[in-house]
Amino acid sequence: MIISILVLMISFSVTAALVLIDTKQWTEEFFIITMVILVVISAFGAALQGALFGMAGMFPSRYIQAVMAGQGLGGYFVCAVNILSSVVDESNIMDSSFAYFCTGTFAMFVSLFAYIYLEKLPIVKYYTRKTSGMCVCTCNCTGECHLEKTEDDNKINENINKEINYRKITKKIGSMMATVYITFFITLSVFPSLTARIKSTWQADNKWTESLFVSVGCFLTYNLFDYIGKSLPGIIQKPNSSHPRYLVTLALSRVVFIPLFALCNVQPRINESHVLFEHDAIPILIMALFALSGGYVGSLPFIYAPVMVEQYEQEVATTLVIFSLVGGLASGAAFSFVISPNF
Repeated sequence: MIISILVLMISFSVTAALVLIDTKQWTEEFFIITMVILVVISAFGAALQGALFGMAGMFPSRYIQAVMAGQGLGGYFVCAVNILSSVVDESNIMDSSFAYFCTGTFAMFVSLFAYIYLEKLPIVKYYTRKTSGMCVCTCNCTGECHLEKTEDDNKINENINKEINYRKITKKIGSMMATVYITFFITLSVFPSLTARIKSTWQADNKWTESLFVSVGCFLTYNLFDYIGKSLPGIIQKPNSSHPRYLVTLALSRVVFIPLFALCNVQPRINESHVLFEHDAIPILIMALFALSGGYVGSLPFIYAPVMVEQYEQEVATTLVIFSLVGGLASGAAFSFVISPNF
């Protein structure tokens, strides 16, 4: 993971530096460099995400929930910084863009040192099998485990040497994989390709109608309630892992948001008479429910999947759920090209 973080840090630094360079004389080369950086960021970002969730899958379920909540908070933070950088100093787009990318570089710098510190923790070494031992509570505090050495390493060694049966694991967590795929497929089908086209119905030329309605009503609202949704499993986990079909049904029910968004003031659109929700608050409310449900339903499979398999299968199970997430994102984004032009 350290390599991925370093590559992302360098990529953000190069992007920030390019903001200050006049590229008018070499626009084609600048475009190629930008596309290469984008590919690198996407590739190493996906690798970092996969490694992080794979590592979290070795821990008790509450740790995965924390990772999911942190991911949602990151999205909210990026959106907030984007809005602030464009509003605070809108007269100088170069300075605000430079500050925006420098913020990303600083975030990766903090992440690097946080991960280095994380690797040194005894409980992390235990769960990632870097040391042998048994995690037992040595104090009366709740939720705190301390690592104690033990002579009984046979069970750990047995688990490490067992062969991984991917088909068997897939059968165990198939419903979790399906839930994640459906959730993110529906999300990417309309967000942001369709939702970003919803315009304010307020008949006035001001900052809100020109840019802030989309920034706040679409992106900020989504990331805020996505974070809340991803945090909710820390409080309540319903339906539980013993009823996986209910979870799949819950994911499928989110398809109702597609026509709801289509009935808002999407512009440009084929048929103006299909606009049903004309008040600005309604699409924001729909977006809040859309993000809240997506964050909640999309987080539960990451919590449930590791506990549905054997301990030595947990990392693989989490990785398979991530593959389903990536598949849902990719196919949902592709399907958005079918949905978006028809409204």
